[in-house]
Amino acid sequence: MRLLYGMVLSAFLIAPIYAQPTHYVEVINDAPSTIQRVEVRAGSNSAWETMDDATLLHGSESATLGLRDEGGCRRDFRITFVDRRVMTQRIDVCRYSGLRTRLYWQRAAP
Repeated sequence: MRLLYGMVLSAFLIAPIYAQPTHYVEVINDAPSTIQRVEVRAGSNSAWETMDDATLLHGSESATLGLRDEGGCRRDFRITFVDRRVMTQRIDVCRYSGLRTRLYWQRAAP
């Protein structure tokens, strides 16, 4: 029985070493338009991944996204608003944990 407890305990101690860290980014919609979709990719050659946690974010709402640590720290974010504006922004998720949309929404073409 001690052997079983020892194996289970060692599994819990070793598991965090092999687990991939997660980066959390809070998307804050301070733009006057509702966010329809948020997509993220690790690099320019990667496919866009839709983040379901951040759909239909109205003004003054936010969502925290958990991103797997694959492909480094730089991530491309593509946010589509209901008024058909699309903003694309690259951020370093290892350094920054928030993304506000207002400034990028103003620059995005309708």
